[in-house]
Amino acid sequence: MNAKFRNPVLTVSAITLRGTILVTAMKDLSNLIIALVLVIMIIEFISAFIYILNLFIDINECNISTHNCDPLADCENLNGSFTCVCRPGFTGSGIRSFCQGI
Repeated sequence: MNAKFRNPVLTVSAITLRGTILVTAMKDLSNLIIALVLVIMIIEFISAFIYILNLFIDINECNISTHNCDPLADCENLNGSFTCVCRPGFTGSGIRSFCQGI
């Protein structure tokens, strides 16, 4: 009869080693999640800062001609943005090439 003998010390060591690897992997995953959360928080902070900054500093795209309004539309400055409105007698979105005669 060929019986296989298992070394209990080796088995316990292997379980401990696997447990250590698992704990290490979990710590690494935990650190990665924390790092990702911090990056997301920083991005959100920067976005909020830029939004607040835009409330106080308005670039008038209409005056400096950086808008994309149709030549048949009027550019209207908004706080932090602009809008295009087709002139009377025309309809459309006001964006370049989208004002059509009624």
